[in-house]
Amino acid sequence: MALTERNRSALYQGLTTVIAEEAVEEMLSYFPARDVEEPATKEFLRAETALLRTELKDDMTVLRTELKDEMAVLRIELKDEMAVLRTELKDETAVLRSELKDDMAVLRTELKDEMALLRTELKDETALLRTELKDETALLRTELKDEMALLRTESKDDMAVLRTEMAAMELRIDDRMDERFRSMYGLTIGTNVATVVAVAMVIFAALRL
Repeated sequence: MALTERNRSALYQGLTTVIAEEAVEEMLSYFPARDVEEPATKEFLRAETALLRTELKDDMTVLRTELKDEMAVLRIELKDEMAVLRTELKDETAVLRSELKDDMAVLRTELKDEMALLRTELKDETALLRTELKDETALLRTELKDEMALLRTESKDDMAVLRTEMAAMELRIDDRMDERFRSMYGLTIGTNVATVVAVAMVIFAALRL
């Protein structure tokens, strides 16, 4: 049963003098303000909830079926795409291998040619170096031979001069030795005479005693 606004207002004003406003508002909420509005009961809510659950269940079933079908189609498409991709990758890999094989063959040929050229150049450089070393060695031997001959000549001249100087020095030493010997001989004789005189005087003095 619906309440008019007048009756709702009268009830609200009368009841608020007895109980709290919140309790009055909560009570009046169970009475519709218009005839078209009916209070919702638990059975109505349960029925509506059950109906909603059934509808949601059906929708979920349909959605699952659609998703399952979409996933199946997507899997097939992905499988086909993967097969195509594998084929393309296989072809690309084969082409790449062929190109790499050709490039490696060309590279090996170029390296082989470069190594052969390098060996030839090294062989020529080595032969030239050996010739230069041989010439330098021969020139060095000639120079050393000349230097040794000159050194021998200079050494021979120096030895002759040294021998002459040594002979002159020996003569000077002999002369000095003779002079010293003579002076020492004369001093020895004089010393002996003085000694004899002193001894004779000592003996004469002893006889007088």
